[in-house]
Amino acid sequence: MPKITDRVVTIASNAHKNASLDLSDPNWERRRYRASAAYGQSKLANLLFTLELQGRLTAAGAGVRALAAHPGAATTGLNRHLGPVMNSVAATVGRLIMQSETDGRSRPCSRPPETCRGRATPARMDGVKQRGRPTLVSRSASAQDTALAA
Repeated sequence: MPKITDRVVTIASNAHKNASLDLSDPNWERRRYRASAAYGQSKLANLLFTLELQGRLTAAGAGVRALAAHPGAATTGLNRHLGPVMNSVAATVGRLIMQSETDGRSRPCSRPPETCRGRATPARMDGVKQRGRPTLVSRSASAQDTALAA
């Protein structure tokens, strides 16, 4: 903790909004594996981790913030895990509507966080829809469940 002085950022996605977290089988060992569902579950888990971490940081009186960022639709190659048909569709559509990987990982604001427009909180996250400057976007109710986060 002494080396972390400002913030911990976890990567999220709007894919969390249709996800559920099955704590009895988090690694998909007893149910049929579905890549898109597993991805959504992992992003929901990331948001719950961020929520719990912020609660613990606040309780400890730490000045560190736990934030989540949704980089938007970016051509990262992640779709290669969706299978050949979906990979081809995603690659074709991606060239038309997605931002570059570099733009997807760019910081939303180069100034100190407190001077940037909008700030992520445990109930919101930085994110973009497809292209453009990141804005604050909401989390699903599941991603704000403090009992599940704990």
